[in-house]
Amino acid sequence: MRNYDEVESFPVIITKSSFDDDDYDDDYDDDYNDDYDDEDEFSSGTTGDCTWTFEGGILTISGNGKMADYDYQEDSAAPWGTNITEVIIQDGVLNIGDNAFYWCDDLESIIIPDSVTSIGVAAFYDCSQLKSITIPNSVVSIGKEAFYSCYSLTSITIPNGVTSIDDYAFLSCDSISSVTIPNSVSYIGKGVFADCESLAKIDVSEGNQHFSSVKGVLFNKNKTTLIACPNAINGRYSIPDGVTSIGDCTFDGCYDLANVTIPDSVTSIGNSAFYACQSLTNVTIPDSVT
Repeated sequence: MRNYDEVESFPVIITKSSFDDDDYDDDYDDDYNDDYDDEDEFSSGTTGDCTWTFEGGILTISGNGKMADYDYQEDSAAPWGTNITEVIIQDGVLNIGDNAFYWCDDLESIIIPDSVTSIGVAAFYDCSQLKSITIPNSVVSIGKEAFYSCYSLTSITIPNGVTSIDDYAFLSCDSISSVTIPNSVSYIGKGVFADCESLAKIDVSEGNQHFSSVKGVLFNKNKTTLIACPNAINGRYSIPDGVTSIGDCTFDGCYDLANVTIPDSVTSIGNSAFYACQSLTNVTIPDSVT
């Protein structure tokens, strides 16, 4: 996992690490699933205020109240393991807990009821087979890294009701081509759409009071802060005059971006703003940047 918080200054242009994530993932899955060899058999238990049953690859969560939060470490991970192909959350469940389906790389479908109001931290982290998901209008917050590395997710609809999307929520969702920020969203964390290599545009509903979009690029409402540039951009990009700050991870993963023009109005550039821009050959930082 990238740790942007340790970056203390404007980063040099770097490329992806040569470390083979697939080797690590395979080793992790083999070790993590050792304790769940019998998951094709019926199993059940409790999670917070709710109960769960698992049979034939299908996990069902029911009850009236909140699910428990979990950690990705094996000794504190979700009790149903990772060999899940389908999740059914029944009406009455109020949330999806932290790390609930962490590394469930066989998960293909999930049903989320209108009773759910929040999606927890890393809830669907690396659910690489998940192709689509319907987030109900009841959801208010999407947690940090909620859909991190959901490579197969081809579309995502953020309902008008979500107010907060936390850091890296959709980082490395490589198959998403577009996304629309609805009127209700008032907070977007850093790197939310970073390293989404197919993302061509980020639109914002006209009635949103906090954010705006110019040619598919995400800004704050008054267009003084550049928040996120879609990764499918290529060639040259000129930051509009009047922009005063470039946010953290703004151009992260824009692999085909070759040239960026920064106007004199810019005074600050965030951490990892140009991370992994491997084709970037020319960027001039004006004297106005402090």
